[in-house]
Amino acid sequence: MYLKQLLEVSTDTLQNWRIKGALPSKKVGSKWYYKKVDVNKLFEPEEEKRRRHY
Repeated sequence: MYLKQLLEVSTDTLQNWRIKGALPSKKVGSKWYYKKVDVNKLFEPEEEKRRRHY
């Protein structure tokens, strides 16, 4: 299953997240790949994100 289908977002949304650095990715050929841990960080509560930075 493609990430955009799993998250129910558009291709443009994934591209915006890549450009903004919110979702690190690797391109191999014409396909983009994402680490599961990076996808999970997108949905981490803000409190957890702040804790990680200290």
